[in-house]
Amino acid sequence: MLFSVDFFNQYFRGDQFIFFIVLFFVSIVLSVFVEISALRKVTAPSLKLNFSADRVRVFVIQVVLLIVMFTLVTWLVNFVDLIDHIVYGLVIYFFVGALFESCRYLRGR
Repeated sequence: MLFSVDFFNQYFRGDQFIFFIVLFFVSIVLSVFVEISALRKVTAPSLKLNFSADRVRVFVIQVVLLIVMFTLVTWLVNFVDLIDHIVYGLVIYFFVGALFESCRYLRGR
């Protein structure tokens, strides 16, 4: 079975698992918040959301990147110490990028 308790015990130490799960969900929340705040700017007065194809495409790409990043973390986190550090760096880089992106939208770019 792919996603069993043994699977997670094999690839994660307890504190790493919690750390990556928290980063994963915080990044999703930030991405959704960015898209909601962007959509709020283009919402018509009649409460019909005016979805832009570019905004939907960017949101889908963000979700796919999150899934790919989580998969990489799942499979590579205990493979080699070097890969371990690279994966940590990529996850933190993506998290900081999502944070800066949300701040940029909050400032009204």
